[in-house]
Amino acid sequence: MIKKIILITALIIGWILMPVLTLAANTYSASFNGTTQYLYAADSASLSITGTLTLEAWASFSSDPDVGDEKHIINKTNGTSNGYLIRYIPGAGAYMSVWQDSTTKCQYNTTNFTPSINTWYHIAGVWTGTCSETKIFINGTLATLSGSGAATSIGDNALQMNIGVSGAPDRYFPGLIDEPRISNSARYSGNFSVQTEDFTNDANTAALYHFNADLTTDSSSNSNTLTNVNTVTQSSTVPYTGAIAAKKRDEDDEIIIFN
Repeated sequence: MIKKIILITALIIGWILMPVLTLAANTYSASFNGTTQYLYAADSASLSITGTLTLEAWASFSSDPDVGDEKHIINKTNGTSNGYLIRYIPGAGAYMSVWQDSTTKCQYNTTNFTPSINTWYHIAGVWTGTCSETKIFINGTLATLSGSGAATSIGDNALQMNIGVSGAPDRYFPGLIDEPRISNSARYSGNFSVQTEDFTNDANTAALYHFNADLTTDSSSNSNTLTNVNTVTQSSTVPYTGAIAAKKRDEDDEIIIFN
């Protein structure tokens, strides 16, 4: 009996003394130089959304966002016909835009959003098929908008979907982008609390990128893998850390994870 007690005690002490590592759920964002770098996914059925749409991402500008050209966050259009985008235009605000064709579009922008440098903002745009119902949220708060349009659907195209650049591509995003998500549903109808953990895939997720393990993996079920152009890099600066998991190694060098 004494030997058993000693053995159990030794096992407990051994477990306690095992090395422990803590891992944040969100560890990296994507860093863009604002001049040559971007990510893109080839055209696909899941990205060819023609109805209800939500575009969203965390963005942090590394230079004055109101200087220079447009800063594109998510773009699947050439800007003249068919497709969708969310961007920031200097002096005008954040834009949610969709094109039904070359002459019919819907375009709304915030009137009270002036971002600061090196500050994270969650920017989300929602389009439901009625232009006047277009919504843009900044950090979960519905923004005051200005805009117009007559589009009742989004025109399909064969263009790639870009992150960090316009469709040309010639208008680049300077700074950090994290957790971009494209959904074929209206994710938000009113003010909401912004995420504190990575999004999980669901039936309405067309594309989702965490940027933690790498900068190319699509965490939706649609395999919209990104291509990295001109070496976009990972940054350890993130808008949230998420849940923390603890890891231990047992005597067989197996990893045990617990929250």
